[in-house]
Amino acid sequence: EFQECTQVIIFPRLQSCGRRTYMCSFEVFDDSEPRKLLAQVETTIIATNKEHTKSVEIPNREAICEYIKNQPEQKSGLGRTSFAPPPENSEEVFVYKFQVRAIDCDSLGHVNNTMYGNLAEEARDFAATHGGYGKFNHLAKKEAMECMISYDGQAVPRDEITVKTWAQQLADNSEKVEFRFDFLVREKVVTRSSLLVETQRQEKVSKL
Repeated sequence: EFQECTQVIIFPRLQSCGRRTYMCSFEVFDDSEPRKLLAQVETTIIATNKEHTKSVEIPNREAICEYIKNQPEQKSGLGRTSFAPPPENSEEVFVYKFQVRAIDCDSLGHVNNTMYGNLAEEARDFAATHGGYGKFNHLAKKEAMECMISYDGQAVPRDEITVKTWAQQLADNSEKVEFRFDFLVREKVVTRSSLLVETQRQEKVSKL
């Protein structure tokens, strides 16, 4: 449907502002008439000092909050997601381990948060190759239509990350399967992630 799209338009929006973080959302449309929504993105950004070594309070926070309050009312954002715990049957959970590389980290000295989407896809591919998703394994190569990530801690160079991943059908939608990922360092969850696929979605492959 969007194979001919050569240019996109991005509409950013500042949604909220806390003491040290603020939330931004983005809507991505193709540059055609009528415009079609390609993607919705929502992210929380942390304010840091110039050296990016620690978080700091956001300057002029009151003015920013007032600006947000006075903006035209728009539809609510994607909202925070909740992550269910791993299934009780440990045989349904595939475990994948890797060591954090220095090149995976940013100037704050920990794995850059933008890396976890790629790491989840890498874990999904590895698990699928080894039949780790059981009855859902045939869906593990399908293109994800939604990605959710929640950060609870940080991993630093040479940490060993254990990824626990499994698949489950959404209770309220039999046509969607969720691939879940828990990233653990020393048995503590540092990041949770989810990739959602539609079971009936037809993949479109460009002809070369």
